[in-house]
Amino acid sequence: NTYSNIYSNVYYMNVIIDKIDDADGDNNRKAAIKAEAMVTRGYNIFLAANIYARQYDAATAAEAGGVAYPEGTDVDTKPQLKLQECYDRILADCSDENIAQLPDRGNVSRINKAGGNAIRAAVLFQMKRYDEALTYADKALALNSTIEDRSYIVDTENWKLLPSSENNFFYISPLSDMTKNPNVSAGKQRSFLRKATM
Repeated sequence: NTYSNIYSNVYYMNVIIDKIDDADGDNNRKAAIKAEAMVTRGYNIFLAANIYARQYDAATAAEAGGVAYPEGTDVDTKPQLKLQECYDRILADCSDENIAQLPDRGNVSRINKAGGNAIRAAVLFQMKRYDEALTYADKALALNSTIEDRSYIVDTENWKLLPSSENNFFYISPLSDMTKNPNVSAGKQRSFLRKATM
């Protein structure tokens, strides 16, 4: 289910974050991998907060219940935080420093600089910090300005978003969906953070 998938992803990212510093290899590459894991963790927690917690409201977020934000590898330790603290940690994971470590381009199933900036823009937008959100949306568009013409949707009421689509910043589709039907319409896939959401 969605909850298990999100927190499985968070666990995998926490293992990387916990182990990468002691791994062999180039330090710059390790730093980039760690930064990607932190941004990916933040993004998954952002999804969880939007599905399982109240919508963000600055007036109530400090007291409103949030979601679990595990930062270690102990799967039984999932402290539930207040919503404000969740968003503070999401922004910390999706920091400018971490985004700067991401590659300029790459596999669409991995987060690059455009994706990192788009995620931070989406988080800030959700927090109603619109001027800041615009800054990061502009940064994302400066790295990938391809915008798909979807005017045909008015007539067809259907569209597909494939992993190879040039306008993707970051593409998520559960393996179960892809193995059942790799060309399933995007309305039936879990695909997030494309330009249409901004």
